[in-house]
Amino acid sequence: MFLCQLLDALDFPCHMSTPIHCDNDTATCLAEDQVFHSQVKHIRVKLHAICKYIDLGELEVTRVCSANNITDILTKALGCPDFLRLRGYLGLHDFTTCSM
Repeated sequence: MFLCQLLDALDFPCHMSTPIHCDNDTATCLAEDQVFHSQVKHIRVKLHAICKYIDLGELEVTRVCSANNITDILTKALGCPDFLRLRGYLGLHDFTTCSM
């Protein structure tokens, strides 16, 4: 969203919504249904903001399979095959092989 705002300020308007790829079904449902349950009080402010941007068409929550969640390479300890696969999705390649 920041990049779209920056481009808009530079007279290059962004006409597409920003996708948020999410592998958590509960988070996806909360963002799209706008139903606030008592168990999620601690994220209410952030959830309101996300729901607002979804209603405005600036954000779009898209379901992604956990196995293909590219952000896992930055947030989880991965085995060599998963690391190499996700690294390839990022367009990063190394001539040596992972020897774990």
